[in-house]
Amino acid sequence: MKAMSKLLYTLVFITASLVITACMDDKGTEGPAGHLMMVNAATGLENGLEIQLNGIKANISDVPYTGSSGYLTVNNGSYDLVINESDVDAIYHDPKFEIKSGKSYSLLVFGSDSIRGVQVEDNLAQAPENQAQVRFFNFTENTPMLNLSASTEISISPIFQNRSMETLASAMEHAAFIRIDQGTYPLQLVSSADMRMILNPTDITFENGKSYTLFATGIAGSAEKPLKLTLITNVP
Repeated sequence: MKAMSKLLYTLVFITASLVITACMDDKGTEGPAGHLMMVNAATGLENGLEIQLNGIKANISDVPYTGSSGYLTVNNGSYDLVINESDVDAIYHDPKFEIKSGKSYSLLVFGSDSIRGVQVEDNLAQAPENQAQVRFFNFTENTPMLNLSASTEISISPIFQNRSMETLASAMEHAAFIRIDQGTYPLQLVSSADMRMILNPTDITFENGKSYTLFATGIAGSAEKPLKLTLITNVP
């Protein structure tokens, strides 16, 4: 009887432990992690940015303008997220920031006078053989509607067309990747209206099977914050 009682006690203890663990998973305090990368496209900021999750700094080094944190491993769940400019008060706050198990996200921080942040999901599915996948965000200011185009000696072929400066809604829409043949492309920004070149061609290489984020930043006509095209490789 003592052996049977001991066995029953052990089974009850194990069952209770499993229930508690399941409840913790449901609440997002345990379980498989996700990945989060912050992109600093905030044109008007002088200092780097740091991520705080529930009051704890998540990135080791502050993220400079046009830089990224790389993907950080974050337990699934809901967080009080604060973005700070180094040695300055918070510039962005989301008290209900969600990370789901097995998902990868980018937190895009942009703007100048008014800093905004938008969380987008990164679908990093493997591209077919001899292809990469890429997406483009326009965070420039004081510019006309833009095309991101590949130029050759005889033609200019738009890859992404009619992009105004991003809003929260458009950034969510433009988070999807498109497939592109691997290779090196001379990419430039041109006005959608009259095909006038806004930013000179820059050679950018896309490798087989990889995922990339391209984004344009800066203020047209500004010497301090000139227009710039930046490439980030999305690797968790």
